[in-house]
Amino acid sequence: MMVAPASGSHRLTVGDARDAARQAVLSDSTYRIIDSTEPLHARHCWRSAGRVVHCSLFRRAPTPCALKGEAPAGTLCAQVLASRTWLVEVGPRGTARAPLPVRILRVVDGPA
Repeated sequence: MMVAPASGSHRLTVGDARDAARQAVLSDSTYRIIDSTEPLHARHCWRSAGRVVHCSLFRRAPTPCALKGEAPAGTLCAQVLASRTWLVEVGPRGTARAPLPVRILRVVDGPA
């Protein structure tokens, strides 16, 4: 996925990477399917080898079934708070006007 740069700078800032990671997760089907009113939260962004930034983002849901949309009819779903976490990699721009290369590396479900 490519995300348009927020600033005119050629250097990848952690803030720009966080915005690009957030945009990538918001447009991903693994986010859109979640049945929850909770917003997406950025846990942490950090610089990695080279000029790459990694970001961890999460969203809570009222039940594990809500992470898959809604509970199928006739099924029981435990009322335990659940969350989905995304690990996103944002690479450097090729040029100042180029979009940021963004990859969702991992999606993990678990208790909140």
